[in-house]
Amino acid sequence: MGFGTLAERTRKQPGLPGTQPSVGCDFGTRAGRVFLSASTLTFGGETKRGTSLWPIAKQYAPEDRGMKRLVMRGIVCCLVAVSAVANTRAADTEKPKTPEQKAWEEVDSLNKESLQGFLKTFPDGKIAQQAKTAIELQDKVAAIKTGKSKPDFTISLDVLGSRWTAWQKRMPEKGVVGYFTKKGEGMSTLGWFSPEPLSGGKTPGRGTCSFDERGILVSPTGDGSIVAFSTDGLKFELFAGLVFETPTEEPIYFAVMDGKGLVHIKGAGKVTLPDGKTTDLK
Repeated sequence: MGFGTLAERTRKQPGLPGTQPSVGCDFGTRAGRVFLSASTLTFGGETKRGTSLWPIAKQYAPEDRGMKRLVMRGIVCCLVAVSAVANTRAADTEKPKTPEQKAWEEVDSLNKESLQGFLKTFPDGKIAQQAKTAIELQDKVAAIKTGKSKPDFTISLDVLGSRWTAWQKRMPEKGVVGYFTKKGEGMSTLGWFSPEPLSGGKTPGRGTCSFDERGILVSPTGDGSIVAFSTDGLKFELFAGLVFETPTEEPIYFAVMDGKGLVHIKGAGKVTLPDGKTTDLK
């Protein structure tokens, strides 16, 4: 990833015999070397617990704000990788996957034929509704592209501006990303997720780790990409003045369309443009 190296350390777990591996990231700063796991940070032999990244960057990075942002992005990248490894470890200890779950791991959620093939085998399975929703999204995109349906709302390329242009250069591929904001104890958290209907194991864009200068995960920008937002009554500011809101955790979906921008295809919420204009979507 360019910012850190995944590593594994052995530590004593309270109440458990022997030692357990701690999956984390060895991360170098000018102030010294950091070992970061999902819940702890070790620096100079001292271990701290917590999940607030900016204070970590402020404390352990140099005073230069540019370097702090760089360290922040590195820490977030490491956390993404650590989370992926931890999830894989957890999956290894869970009960065996069902045939339906194994088949979903082979599905490309942006490919209608792949989704239809899955539903043909598991028409009434536990994941069937996710596949049906993904097909609904694909059909909506196709209807707009062929002129059979008109979009109710579009965020134009002019509104997306220069930062979207930069993203197009960095992530021109087709893929999926979700952005969320969630209420926490005394504070809110934000991050990135894989929307359930688009979580097929072969879906492009899953597991990517590319961040812009603000520390925001770069969205795939290829034609047909899908971008989702889930804010649970809060706000998520993607670019300066471009704010997304959803009344619940249920996501709102947008499709990337060449020559158009971000086109609303599903979900209720609100979008505020940089000029202050607000649109309610249903």
